Amino acid sequence: MSKSITMSFSTPIELSIQMEEYMELTGLNRSELIKISLVNYLESKKSKKNYDESLEKLKQDLDDIKNMLSELVKQRVN
Repeated sequence: MSKSITMSFSTPIELSIQMEEYMELTGLNRSELIKISLVNYLESKKSKKNYDESLEKLKQDLDDIKNMLSELVKQRVN
């Protein structure tokens, strides 16, 4: 069984020109360029999702600390 598949897609002319220029500079072929680009894109999306989740967790932790401090202040006042 093959470890790869063949895909076909359309791209705007300007992007195609940029791809050709980049391939000339780096020596990559089209398949290598697309594969590397997709891997980098997907990894950046995954990193952003992890970042967003960490940020939300941090916000929740800060809210919890704020609430605990408010309770402590109330206890000391009473």
